[in-house]
Amino acid sequence: MFIHEYQAKSLLNRNQILIPEGKVITTINDADSVLNTLPFKNYVIKAQIYGGGRGKAGGILTVDSKEEALEYVKTILGKRLVTTQTGPSGRIVRTVLIEEKVNIEKEIYISLTIDRKRACPIVIVSPEGGIEIEKGKTFFEEDITSPMGLYPFQKRRLIYSLGLRESSDEFASLIEKLYRLFIKYDITLLEINPLAIDKMGRLVALDAKMSFDDNGLFRQKEISDLYDPGELDPLESEAQKESLNYVKMDGNIGCLVNGAGLAMATIDLIDFYGGKATNFLDVGGGASSEKIEKAVRILLEDKRMKVMLINIFGGILRCDRFAEGLVNASGNKEIKIPIIIRFKGTMIEEGKRIIRDSGLNLIWADSMEEAASIAAIRVNTDQ
Repeated sequence: MFIHEYQAKSLLNRNQILIPEGKVITTINDADSVLNTLPFKNYVIKAQIYGGGRGKAGGILTVDSKEEALEYVKTILGKRLVTTQTGPSGRIVRTVLIEEKVNIEKEIYISLTIDRKRACPIVIVSPEGGIEIEKGKTFFEEDITSPMGLYPFQKRRLIYSLGLRESSDEFASLIEKLYRLFIKYDITLLEINPLAIDKMGRLVALDAKMSFDDNGLFRQKEISDLYDPGELDPLESEAQKESLNYVKMDGNIGCLVNGAGLAMATIDLIDFYGGKATNFLDVGGGASSEKIEKAVRILLEDKRMKVMLINIFGGILRCDRFAEGLVNASGNKEIKIPIIIRFKGTMIEEGKRIIRDSGLNLIWADSMEEAASIAAIRVNTDQ
């Protein structure tokens, strides 16, 4: 789960990590009154969306007057912002963060995340922060193998690599605070880019990105309440309510699969045969017929879909249970798009019988390759 920058900064601030002074605006009517309450005249205005690359897309602007700030807020609020990370559909800007411009002496990068190969949290730093952090920068890493955080020698090694001898105590303290925050809230990525050293030598988080482990949200009520459903596509939001793993994509072949690995393999095969998937939809290994029904209905709501491809390997999710959900979802209405289905596994004959008795007109495939190739051919032929 992601949260907005201003929410991440609020968590940092509550844990004694310095952030720029600022406020958020959600309506244009509030902009003038909010600007009047701010005790500074040099503004950084930042669109709040789930997605990076805002600066290059016009989502961040620095201005030196209230009039310019007000004009930009009116321009950006309610606009669809398209960045390199949002995809072509972009995100609607519903919230704007206005902050004081910081007098920056140096910008660095710091993040904490999980290294799954090493099976531990890691700290990543770079002496060069800011935009395009992934291009041509020098990074230094330290594994966190102690439940107490980094060892003193590891902190010193990072301090020397960043050239922060004057701010060594403050940086060491910052790492400790970030690690406690990381563990406390089940964070999977905590990124501050850039972390600024201002003219007074203070460390200031100019930006903040946080993502959280969905499996830990049951014990993180405070965090789960921060989620903004307006950032999701309506179909993704509906799927999330049903605990379905759904991601909207740019193609026109709808995919319904049980298992994330199977879903990725199916999408790759569709691409291999010249098609493009409309979505990634994994119903999971133990889905009920009711959950299958909801998944099919969500797929059918996407008008971009020209062909539906069903790829089921029945194990815990038996083929007959899937068939019941599929038949119930179709109801009495006519499904006008072709449906290609590949069925294997437990109770396959009973599943096929249920589908045939329902009168649903499906195209049966014996293998994943055959199903993907038929889907690609049908889509390209229909166009």
